[in-house]
Amino acid sequence: MKHDKVWLALTLMMACGPSPLTRDEAADLLSKSLGLSSSENLQLATPSGCFILARRAEVSGADVERDPQLAGMPYLLSTLRRERELGLVEFEFFETPADAPIPPPGCRHLWAAQHVRDANAAAAARSKLVAWKTTPSDKAIAAGLQPGQTFLYLRRTLIAITGWTRRPDGTVVAEFRWRWAPSYEGEHLGIQASEPITSRVRFRNAGDGWRVVR
Repeated sequence: MKHDKVWLALTLMMACGPSPLTRDEAADLLSKSLGLSSSENLQLATPSGCFILARRAEVSGADVERDPQLAGMPYLLSTLRRERELGLVEFEFFETPADAPIPPPGCRHLWAAQHVRDANAAAAARSKLVAWKTTPSDKAIAAGLQPGQTFLYLRRTLIAITGWTRRPDGTVVAEFRWRWAPSYEGEHLGIQASEPITSRVRFRNAGDGWRVVR
C-alpha cells in the first residue's frame, strides 16, 4: 500500500510537469547568477617610482604615468588611474637635476641610463629626475581604507523584472533592469549608482529546478 502511494505521487508529479516559474523566483535566480553577482574591487595601492621630465616643467599627478616601470605593470597602472579618478591617492614629488653627480633615492636606474645616453652634458642639464611616492588621500583615510587593502566599491544590483514571456519550448524570457550600485565603502567615497541598464535573460527547467541559461 505504501509503495502504491509513492508511485501515485511520482505519477502526479510527472503529469503536472515542473512548477511554473514565478517572478520572485526569477528575481532570486537573477540576483545569484554570474551576470548580476559580479562586482568591482579595488586595491588601495601606494606605489613609488621615478620618471624624467623637462627641467622647467611643472609636475602633476598625471606625470607618474611617465614612469617606465609602470609601463611593464599594466594592472598597477590601471589601478593607479582608477585611484586618481576616485580621489583616493595623492603624490609626493622630489625633483633632482638629471646631471646630478649622485642618483636620488629611487632613481638609480633612470639616472644611470640618462648618463649613458647623454654624453652631451647640455642634454642632461635640460632634464630632471622626479622621484615620486603615493599616499592615501584624506578621502581614503576618512573612508577607513588602509594601504594594500582590497575593497568592493561597486556591485551589479537588480532593480526590477519589467517583461515576462513564456515560450512554447517551456523556457521563460525575462526583461529586467539593473544598475551598478556603490557598496558601503563606495558610498563613503561618494560613488554614485549608474543609470539603469535593460537586459534580457532566459530561464529553463530541465527537471531539477529552474536555471538561468545563456
